[in-house]
Amino acid sequence: MSNMVTAAGKSRSIENRNRVTRPPRMKSLPWASLWRPVMRSVLVYLTLLLLSACHHFDSGGHDFTLQTEDLQVYPLNDHVWVHRSWARVEGERYPANGLIILDDDQLILVDTAWGNALTSELLTWIEDYFGRKPDMAILTHAHADRIGGLPALAEQHIAAYVHPMTRTLAAAKYPREQLPKAIDELEQDTSAQLGSLEVFYPGPAHSPDNIVVWYDDMKLLFGGCAVKSSSAVDIHYVEGSSPAGWGAAISRIQTRYPSAEIVVPGHGPVGEDPLLNHTLELARQGYRP
Repeated sequence: MSNMVTAAGKSRSIENRNRVTRPPRMKSLPWASLWRPVMRSVLVYLTLLLLSACHHFDSGGHDFTLQTEDLQVYPLNDHVWVHRSWARVEGERYPANGLIILDDDQLILVDTAWGNALTSELLTWIEDYFGRKPDMAILTHAHADRIGGLPALAEQHIAAYVHPMTRTLAAAKYPREQLPKAIDELEQDTSAQLGSLEVFYPGPAHSPDNIVVWYDDMKLLFGGCAVKSSSAVDIHYVEGSSPAGWGAAISRIQTRYPSAEIVVPGHGPVGEDPLLNHTLELARQGYRP
C-alpha cells in the first residue's frame, strides 16, 4: 500500500513538474476593442500604399478605360493614355502601342490603332470618353501598325502629320484624299514643334522614316518602333530597317532627350530610360559589318 502511495506521489510530482504555469489572464480593457478595427484599417491602407509605390509604369495592373479582345486603353497619368491594339503577325497575336495626349486643351493621337477597323473603334471611344475628336494625329512611320487607320482619320476629318518620307511611302498604298500631311520643317531640319509636342527624326532605324515624339511636361518619350521593349531579345529587322543606322539613331535620341523618364516603345511594356540602352545594345549585337 505504501508502495502504491509512493508511486502515485511520484507520478503527481512528475506531472506537476512538466505542467507549464501560465500567468493569470488579464481582462480586456474597453478601449482595446475600439482600437482593433482602426488598426486593421491602417494596415490595409499601408499595404495598398506600398503596392502603389511598387507599381511599375506598365506592370499589368492597369485600370483600363477601354478593354476589348483586340483594343485596350489605359492611363499613364492625368494627361496621357496608352492605346494598345493587336494584330496577327506570322500566325501570332502581336500588340502595338500608341498614345492619346490631352494638354493645353489640345487632344492629340499618336499613331493609329493596328488597322482601320480598330482605329474606327478607338476614335468612337475617344469621342465618347473625351466628348470630342482628336485635334490631330502624329504618325511615326509608314507601317500598318502606325498608319493603318488613315482611312478612318480621313473619314472623320482628323488631320494627320508625318515625316515627308512617310507621306511618300503612304502614297503607294492610300488614295490622295486619305494621305497625311507632311511636316514641312522636317524637310530641312530634324525636329519640329506640333502643339505641346516635339517630333524628332533621329535617322533611319526600324524604318527609313521613323520619328519619335517628346512630351516635355511629362518627360515622356514615345520611341515608336525605333525603341525596343525590355522583353525584346533581338533587334528584329524588317523590310526597310537600317542595320548600320539603328545604333546611331538611338544615340542621337539619347543625346537630345537625356531627361527622359518614361519611354514608350512601339511594342511591349512601357518602361524608363534604360530601354534606350537596351535598344542600343540590341542594335550593336545585330549589326555585323
